[in-house]
Amino acid sequence: SAESQAAIANAFAADWVEPVDAVVAFDAATGSYVVTPAVPGRGLDHAAIEQAYEARLLDPSLPQAFDGELVALEADITTDAATSRVEQLNAMVASAGFYVGEERTVPIAADVLASWLTLTPDPEQGTIDISADSAAIQTVVDTLPAAVDRAPVNGVQVVNKAGTVLRTEQAGADGRVLGATAGVAAGFASQLAAGDAAYALDVEVTTAQTTSVVRVLEVDLSEQRLYVKENDVVVDSWLISSGGPGWATRQGNFTVNAKVRVQDMGNSEVGYLQPDVEWVMYFSGDQAFHAVYWRNIWGTPLSHGCVGMPTSLAKQIYQWADVGTDVWVHA
Repeated sequence: SAESQAAIANAFAADWVEPVDAVVAFDAATGSYVVTPAVPGRGLDHAAIEQAYEARLLDPSLPQAFDGELVALEADITTDAATSRVEQLNAMVASAGFYVGEERTVPIAADVLASWLTLTPDPEQGTIDISADSAAIQTVVDTLPAAVDRAPVNGVQVVNKAGTVLRTEQAGADGRVLGATAGVAAGFASQLAAGDAAYALDVEVTTAQTTSVVRVLEVDLSEQRLYVKENDVVVDSWLISSGGPGWATRQGNFTVNAKVRVQDMGNSEVGYLQPDVEWVMYFSGDQAFHAVYWRNIWGTPLSHGCVGMPTSLAKQIYQWADVGTDVWVHA
């Protein structure tokens, strides 16, 4: 009993040292749990005392006095036991939060988690038990809908007529609505007591929709006009200058196959060389859309087969169209 052990300790007061249990505590400065190691004591071996007492009960003739030596006494809560608990607690600190799938949607700060938890030593079992305050957890649960709920964001992708995705204008994101939160605080408290700090939330997902936009550059040679189309709707149009006599712009269905920010165009074989031509997009062999800075005449076929236009407009379609964009040239 405690009284008998106290009496024995008093008898050996000069040499008896009580062991000190290891302690686990939260360190606000580091945001983690730390261990204060156990300190061994010195006294009579409890097992030896119990054996001698049992032997004397069986044989009353044995001496009443117990001649025992002082030995090292281990603490009830050992350093190893406390260290194991700290490792678990710090793993909880690292993962603490409310999750939607793999996303930690609402993280829980280390100091907040620590304020929820109570650590209780159990000397008989040599453990440190964890309990959690569901009322404190509820204050965060009340904020979850605002943090979790979101409307779906529909996506927009640019494709060509063949169905090839050329560009994602806007990435889609599914929406979600948090389910009922009754019981979440109590459930999380139980989960924390078991050493698990990642709480999976129940949400209803609203799937985002993706809209496809087909972009086409249509060149009408008879009108000397470019039509910029999205899903067969003209979104812009202006006069151009296509191939002149002997340099006809080829008709047909093509796609933009290369884009060059700036380059010299022409060569000695065709009798001209134009330096620093900007916003070049090839669609049929050596024929391309590009800026024309050396003249300001539009609506008249004057080029060597390319489709020329003012610099600002060439830049506009260069940025609007991707490699793979459909091109339709017709009379």
